[in-house]
Amino acid sequence: MALISHISITALAAKPASVSPREALFVDSKLNGKDLRIMVDIGATHNFVTEQKAKELGLSYVASKTKLKTVNPTPTTVHGFAPEVPIDLGDWTGQTDFTIAPMDVFDVILGLDFWYDVNAFISPRPNQLHISDTGDYLGLQERRANISCHLIEDAEICTEAVPMPPCIEQVLSNNKDVMPTEIPQRLPP
Repeated sequence: MALISHISITALAAKPASVSPREALFVDSKLNGKDLRIMVDIGATHNFVTEQKAKELGLSYVASKTKLKTVNPTPTTVHGFAPEVPIDLGDWTGQTDFTIAPMDVFDVILGLDFWYDVNAFISPRPNQLHISDTGDYLGLQERRANISCHLIEDAEICTEAVPMPPCIEQVLSNNKDVMPTEIPQRLPP
């Protein structure tokens, strides 16, 4: 009995190659130092790349006989795994693992492996990808057909008490006669 790993990917389904902007999100990136457009797919459990594209990108990978179960009824054999592949998305740089697998429509897909590793999420309406893996917050926003990335905010953990603004102190002082001295422990009847 063959071992079937629980790997899913919706992009393997035989679909027409045309994809409208509301059906998919793509990011312009560098993968292993080479420019590339990658499909973002939160329905895929792993990151995937086709064997041909892995060779074009010069990815080193370990061969595997793991079975991949997709929306298609028959499990497919995975070609291998490429660990710690360098990836750049705008100003953000990191590494992620890829599964080398046959795909019908897309060559490279960023799946949930990536989202969990870098603490990323998608805002679909504005077509944005947000990455906050090290406390830095990056936002990738679509501009025409391309998606660009820029540093929006450098988040720091605040451990000091923040003084109350004078305008808030004034409001509290003016309304102290209607404010309870203690926080009620239950709701009034």
